Amino acid sequence: MAYIKRTVRVNNRPYKLTVKNETEEIVINQAVKLVNDKIQEFKSAVLGRDNEDILAMVAIELASMITSKNNDETFIKEELTKRLMEIDESIGEI
Repeated sequence: MAYIKRTVRVNNRPYKLTVKNETEEIVINQAVKLVNDKIQEFKSAVLGRDNEDILAMVAIELASMITSKNNDETFIKEELTKRLMEIDESIGEI
């Protein structure tokens, strides 16, 4: 498998990456854009903070978004399982 070497910039700092394919490269580019957008958002909203504080706030926000999404998916799976079991019991009674 041929890997693709790329350099991305986060907060104007270069980071060299190796990606498996173009699909992964697209995902990484979207993630980098999201991180950079959040950095700019926090820099505008919270003046006087250093880069470490800004990066910590971005990390917390993005981790919160992922955790919330995972919790939503877990809830949906539990609800679907519960309802499927109810349907199965109803069918069994027929």
